[in-house]
Amino acid sequence: MKERQDVRLISLAVAPAIWLAHFSLVYLWASLSCGLSLRMAPESVNALGTFFLTAAAFGACVRGMLIHHASWRQARGRTRSEQRFFGGTNALLHALAMLGLLWVALPAFLLTPCKA
Repeated sequence: MKERQDVRLISLAVAPAIWLAHFSLVYLWASLSCGLSLRMAPESVNALGTFFLTAAAFGACVRGMLIHHASWRQARGRTRSEQRFFGGTNALLHALAMLGLLWVALPAFLLTPCKA
């Protein structure tokens, strides 16, 4: 039972870790795309890279949210409030991480990152 509790506690950190990795990679990609002299315009390279990074992170968050939402729904009829709590909390954390992903990616599409 202790091992399951540890796994559930670790699973609470997955959504913030996805957001943190996305945040770091988007800004790393923006600095690299501005610093390297590429044939395409740096704005389009930055927007394209940000789009793919955001799509991958968004897909991971949607998958995690669906898994934990199913766990929450499965525990609804039972008296296992612990499973229901962790399922619901994880699903909400993944939804919050998706909002964070969009918030981080939005400036890459609206602003030009490469200004001297």
